[in-house]
Amino acid sequence: MAADSRTRGSGITLNSCAKIVKLPRGDSVICYAGNTIYGYPLLIQAVSAVDSFYKSRSRAATLDALVGHLKRFFTDAVSNRDLYSGPRETAEEINRIEVSFIVGGYCWLDKKFKIYTLKYDSNCRSFVVIKPKKVVLSSGEEYNFSIVGDDASKFNWKLKGILSKLSKVDMEPLKFLDSVIDDANYPSIGGNIQAYRVYQHLNASPLPIIKDGVVKAFGRNLLTYEILDLAAWDLSNDKLTK
Repeated sequence: MAADSRTRGSGITLNSCAKIVKLPRGDSVICYAGNTIYGYPLLIQAVSAVDSFYKSRSRAATLDALVGHLKRFFTDAVSNRDLYSGPRETAEEINRIEVSFIVGGYCWLDKKFKIYTLKYDSNCRSFVVIKPKKVVLSSGEEYNFSIVGDDASKFNWKLKGILSKLSKVDMEPLKFLDSVIDDANYPSIGGNIQAYRVYQHLNASPLPIIKDGVVKAFGRNLLTYEILDLAAWDLSNDKLTK
């Protein structure tokens, strides 16, 4: 899972924020896109909701059950909010719930990787689960992916075109994100690339990114004394390096 690190809310833009978080159960991660006013609090509360519920924390609950738990939790959280009653234009922006989440992980029951999109539906006033996009690779293998955020429809179409020409998918989605992260045509996408990897042994860990010789993780440049005992992905030569 990969994301940019730009967040916007209340007229403030930050370019070094974590958008991907490992869930306490270890086998999955979650990220958000959209209005930071809703996205960040719900992201933090998602970690708490998983950690405080034994079945979700211990992985006794499958990924399907976990996503159902988060869907109900998110819906309840936004339903209990107090509406902003300031100036009309500002109130419309703040009270409008525009936020989406991606949950990705490895399911021990089905023995395969799964990805889910949770998006708020203003018509039914609740979060709904959206199935991932599907693309058939040149090898005939089917590949699932999800994109959330601004211009998601356009990026879905572009990435699908890239993937359909491949026989096997490696880091192409990450490279695609790198190609648009500093594009002036997409001002809401920016900052540093951040990424996480989920393994079949039911563990997840951050994937540091090396870009222009600088090591980045958690949406920011690592400080000179911060040394992570993890391999990093070097965008300049497309390979893992220590």
